[in-house]
Amino acid sequence: MGERDMRQFLTERHLDALLSMYSERDFPNNTRKAVRLRIIHGHTYELAEFITGVSRRNIYNGVKKLKVAHDVMMKTYGRDGGVK
Repeated sequence: MGERDMRQFLTERHLDALLSMYSERDFPNNTRKAVRLRIIHGHTYELAEFITGVSRRNIYNGVKKLKVAHDVMMKTYGRDGGVK
């Protein structure tokens, strides 16, 4: 997931649903805000770090964690939510 080829892989609704699966301990509010800035608004890691005070490494790890969770959900339930 290079910075140049980063595309929005989640809608705001999907991001909220994925974040709701994690406790505040696993995903603190500042990290949630930083990840939202990165994924939804397309900010760079550096700008998201500057705005929120969360390290770029933690933002990257948060984005990576959500990408993996999203991929598992799509593989398990598919785009239609598992309804056939």
